[in-house]
Amino acid sequence: MRIGFFTDTYTPQINGVVTSICLFKAALEARGHEVYVFAPTPEHEDDGDFTVRFRSMPFVFQPEMRLASPISIEALRLIDEVDLDVVHSHDPFAIGLFGLTVARRRKIPYVHTYHTLYPDYVHYVWETRLTKKLAERLSREFCEQCSSIVAPSTKVEQY
Repeated sequence: MRIGFFTDTYTPQINGVVTSICLFKAALEARGHEVYVFAPTPEHEDDGDFTVRFRSMPFVFQPEMRLASPISIEALRLIDEVDLDVVHSHDPFAIGLFGLTVARRRKIPYVHTYHTLYPDYVHYVWETRLTKKLAERLSREFCEQCSSIVAPSTKVEQY
């Protein structure tokens, strides 16, 4: 299968989401699948042929994280060329939403790994009861659009 990983969190960042994506990618490739990664940080060049980088800028509250452009002409060209079978997102932000649009337009499955319980992280931006409720609602609405959801822990599965 030709699988597109769509993520706003990828190398050179070092965190659990990136580690999970890299391990998942390696396991799928070991089984003969082609995995294409669509991620931010275009100046990072250690990727090989199967990675497309979106333009991005540092996130104000956490500069090591990137805010990506929500569209990439290069990504659209590659998607048409390789004819993806599945879109797999790893977060619900710009590139993950771009992946959702790709899956809908191509009428292919949209899988999402729910790595992060976002309501537990609103304090990094602006914590109020309202922002926590909004994060819960947006997370739920996003997940309702997915063909399948991967829960990498029991806590996430129960959420």
